[in-house]
Amino acid sequence: MIRKGLRAVFAVMTAIVFSAAASGCMQAPTSNVSTAKTKAVQYIKDKYGFDAEVIDASMDTRGGTLDTALVTMEHDGREFYTEIDIKTDKGFDNYQADEIAKAFEDKINSEMPDGKLVRFDHFGHGYSSSRIFTDDKKDNGMVPKEAYFDGNDLTGVLENSSVSLIMYYTDTEFHDCELFRDIKRTDNSLQLVSFDSEEITEACIRSGYYYDDRDYLLYAPNITDRWETSRFHDGPLEQYDLRDGGDLLYYSPYADEVTEFTVTDIYPKPIVNAVNKKETGSILGDCCKAVTAGYRISAGDKNVGRIYVFYPADKLEVPENEIIHCAVYDRSTGDCNMPLSYNRGGYIVFETKTDALFCLVDTGQKFSSDPQ
Repeated sequence: MIRKGLRAVFAVMTAIVFSAAASGCMQAPTSNVSTAKTKAVQYIKDKYGFDAEVIDASMDTRGGTLDTALVTMEHDGREFYTEIDIKTDKGFDNYQADEIAKAFEDKINSEMPDGKLVRFDHFGHGYSSSRIFTDDKKDNGMVPKEAYFDGNDLTGVLENSSVSLIMYYTDTEFHDCELFRDIKRTDNSLQLVSFDSEEITEACIRSGYYYDDRDYLLYAPNITDRWETSRFHDGPLEQYDLRDGGDLLYYSPYADEVTEFTVTDIYPKPIVNAVNKKETGSILGDCCKAVTAGYRISAGDKNVGRIYVFYPADKLEVPENEIIHCAVYDRSTGDCNMPLSYNRGGYIVFETKTDALFCLVDTGQKFSSDPQ
């Protein structure tokens, strides 16, 4: 009888333990939180020489070890974060995040003036984005003691953290400099992009239009220079080989310099009919109307795949704020689709393919093929 009772108690206790673990409900001992606060204060003292005030602290309860804490701190009116391992005393903090970003911007602008830093990603070597961070707690700039910035020399930052930055310019020609060589040597990266007008530069900044990769294709007609320093490339990037198609510009990423293209104007009605049939079941439908001529871009007997088209927006006579779509019709297969189109830098930009028929259309409504 006693054995049965003990087995029952043990079963209940086991169920409780496994339930707590499975639901992530492990509670950090109060002593761990207190230790984390003390060690974070000491870490900051060792790195910067001042005593920071602790605002809050929480242990990462999802890792299973309860060794890592995120400590919210403040000094001289500046709130920042410190992540501390209470067993190893290894720490990361972002106290200097804004200062370091501004230093890079100023350093590059001392070589090529008037650039605007639009993206700056900066993490210490060995740092893994903490699960404690949430949407309102950003961990960009979390670096160790070794990445301390003395206000002048960025060498320690570059050698002990991963830096990736993007800067925008207007009508600027880029050149190599010592900082770029240091960025390359330490396996970090930067991208510089120059646009043809301040208006375009500011529009890109407002829209947050920047990529992690090298592709600024949507703004190809507006780009005057590009520079990349990274493990993949070091120096100016080739300009997009834009070709003149009369009413439009176009670019083929897979065509070589000797590929000869022909742009043919065609009557847009077959394209509109194909769209109407797909969307309404009948070519007599009125779900769209053509707002440009129809076109076909051919490359002789070659199929060069994707072709990007740039149609001047000021040539379109459509109501303000109307959404303009591109209709692409492949007569060889009967396929008709509505690829995404973008209004960028004074052009309507969209993708077509070799020998397909295409035109721009005004729908006045959302299509089933529109992105949801």
